[in-house]
Amino acid sequence: MLRMTARFIGALILLSSGQAYAATVYADRPDFEAALGTSITDDYENSGYVFLQDNLTMSSILGETTYRTTGFQNWNIVVFDSFYNTHVYCAGCKGSFTLDFTSTTVGNATGVFGVGLDILINGGFPLYTAFVTYGDQSTQDFLLPQLLYGDGGLFFGLTSESNIASIALDLVMVGQPSPVA
Repeated sequence: MLRMTARFIGALILLSSGQAYAATVYADRPDFEAALGTSITDDYENSGYVFLQDNLTMSSILGETTYRTTGFQNWNIVVFDSFYNTHVYCAGCKGSFTLDFTSTTVGNATGVFGVGLDILINGGFPLYTAFVTYGDQSTQDFLLPQLLYGDGGLFFGLTSESNIASIALDLVMVGQPSPVA
């Protein structure tokens, strides 16, 4: 799980096997998980996570995702959120970051079959977008809905027969392309 906010707080799930679709978006975790085979979930409860770590340290704790902060360099924050009663990830809180899935144990050099995020906060303006790069190097930008703290969050899952190489989560003005970091 990758608890994310704008401050992005979210839960990360990596999967590689499952029924192939062109590109399917899921708002429901059970439906998403039903489309998968093998999966790995990071709930940020590993004792290796500390309040603040650089990209290399953050990436090496679970070793399944390469984290790269793009707003505040090397500013990966993991904190305990008492409202949600779980640890959450925040890339500099109001920063941006890229999650790369091309070197996992459940995928291959083009990425993974599916990725899911629990998003707890996406407040303010501009909102965050999820800029997805697929294994065939095509891209797609998803504007994520506004969520205020305490709204209960949402699930954003995506599967693709082309694999998912990376997701860049950025603050972007509506109608403007996401910067590729």
